[in-house]
Amino acid sequence: MCYTKVILLFSSLLFTFSVSADEINLERKVGKKFQKVTVKDVIVIEETQNCIRYLQFNKEFQSPEPRLANKTEGGDDQCAVAIKSSDDDRRRIITNWKKQAFTAKVILTDGATHTVNCISIKYPLSSAAKKEALPEWHKPVLLLRNGDELKFSKIKKLQMDIKSAIVAVEYKDGKQQSLQYVIKRRIHNGDLPGVVTGVTDAFTYFRITLDKIKEIEIIK
Repeated sequence: MCYTKVILLFSSLLFTFSVSADEINLERKVGKKFQKVTVKDVIVIEETQNCIRYLQFNKEFQSPEPRLANKTEGGDDQCAVAIKSSDDDRRRIITNWKKQAFTAKVILTDGATHTVNCISIKYPLSSAAKKEALPEWHKPVLLLRNGDELKFSKIKKLQMDIKSAIVAVEYKDGKQQSLQYVIKRRIHNGDLPGVVTGVTDAFTYFRITLDKIKEIEIIK
C-alpha cells in the first residue's frame, strides 16, 4: 500500500515538472504536403485574427526573442495554432530562463521602475559610411565607446548619464569606474539607439531604448 502511494506521488511529481509553457503548432505547405512543426516552451504575448506573437528563449543572447507566426500565409500555405498554458506553467518557464540569464531593476529617466528578467541589450546594424559596417548583436553586455564590452556578469550597478554618454559602473568586487558607453549607432539615415530587452513577471516583453534608461541594477 505504501509502495503504491510512493509510486503515485513520484509519478505526480514527474508530471508536475514536465509541464511546458505555451506551444505553437504550425502546419507549413511543402510542395503538395503539409509539414507539422511544434514550437514548445514559449510565451504567447499577443494573438490576433491573422497572427501570433510569442517569446522564445535564445541561449546565445541569454534573453527571449519576439517571434511571429502567421495563421494564414498566402492562402492555406500555413496555419498556426497557439496552445496556451496556465500562469503557473508560464512562471515555471520564466524561472528556467532566469537560471540562464540575469535579472535587473531598471529605472527609466521618467522615474518608472521595472523588474526585468533575462535582461540583455540589442544594438542595431551600423552602416556608417566612413567605417566598416558593424553587425547587429544582442547580448547581456553594455557596449563601450572604445569597443570593449561591459559584461553583466561582473556588474552590480550601472548609472547612466544620457547627455554625456558616461556610465558610472559599480562592480561586484566593489570597484567603481566611469566610462563612455554607446547609446546609438549610426545607420544610413540617422542614429538608432540600442534597446534593453527582457521579460517581465507579468509575461510581457520588455523593450526600452537606451536613451530612456537611467539605471540598471543587477539583482540576480
